[in-house]
Amino acid sequence: MKMLRILFLEDSAYDVVLVESELKNAGIEFTTKVVETEVDYRLALDEFQPDLILSDHSMPQFNSVVALRIYNEKKLTIPFILVTGSVSEEFAVQTLLSGATDYILKSNLIRLPLAIKSAVSTYELKRENEIIENEIRRTNGFLNQIAHSQPILLYVINVDDDFRTTFISDNVEKITGYSSTEFINDKDLWNSNLHVDDKLEVMQFLKQNLKCTDETIEYRWKCADGTYKWFIDNMATVIDEFGVTYIHGSRIDITKLKNADHRQLVFTKGMDEMLFMISHKVRHSISQILGLYYLIEDKAVCDEEIKNTISYMKEPAESLDLFTKELTNLMDDLRMKNKNLN
Repeated sequence: MKMLRILFLEDSAYDVVLVESELKNAGIEFTTKVVETEVDYRLALDEFQPDLILSDHSMPQFNSVVALRIYNEKKLTIPFILVTGSVSEEFAVQTLLSGATDYILKSNLIRLPLAIKSAVSTYELKRENEIIENEIRRTNGFLNQIAHSQPILLYVINVDDDFRTTFISDNVEKITGYSSTEFINDKDLWNSNLHVDDKLEVMQFLKQNLKCTDETIEYRWKCADGTYKWFIDNMATVIDEFGVTYIHGSRIDITKLKNADHRQLVFTKGMDEMLFMISHKVRHSISQILGLYYLIEDKAVCDEEIKNTISYMKEPAESLDLFTKELTNLMDDLRMKNKNLN
């Protein structure tokens, strides 16, 4: 046990000596601060910051009832032990109901060391549990924040019950349009909404990887509004103490990433078409026009010949005009395909 800071509410120096003697004989290490007024008591609670309070019941200017009321007002949780002369059983019970940890009669101080050790041990254990519980709450809050702010569905599936969903995070409704209750009540919902082209692969994957600890697969799944979303499903098989097989997993909505990849493919294909059109149609027409131009430039020809040569330029010029329209249509089509992927 650590060194204890004991705040002692007592007006009898003799009783203080008796109590300290009992604690030393029991091997308890401590330092005490003795007060006997309300003002000193309040000041000591703030400045001395005790680990334990021992309080006589009745003092000339103060008593344990007021001390305990202040203790409760400050919402203290450190042990508060009443150390007093004879009191009625009714008063003792009322003291305990008011928040005191224990009460010891001065005629039986031999019990005090054990009562202190028990009270301090219980307090420290409770405090440790509170720290752990607070940490769990913070962790759960963090996980809930992730689950609700990110496109990640956490779930548990009972493999032995036809892959029935036993848990799925509440953000499933935001992502799929179906509530967690619908998933749990309808064990066929997940399977029936798999894309027809992915269903066989997914089911074979599940059968082949049931004993694996960590596997991943991608597939499309139909949401409540009829649209399909891409998910990457990370799953691990867990067998509980009763031999029941579960899948613990997380489904991440990767639709935007898939659309981005598809958009890149559409764009690349469109660029290839444009390059082909430019390479074959534009270069051919320009070559024709340039050839006719050089023919005029290199030869001394009459006006009639120039007129005839220029007329030959009409066809490649019209071809260029048609190409411009085709290119515009191609760009509009490419723009529309990318818009539909948003």
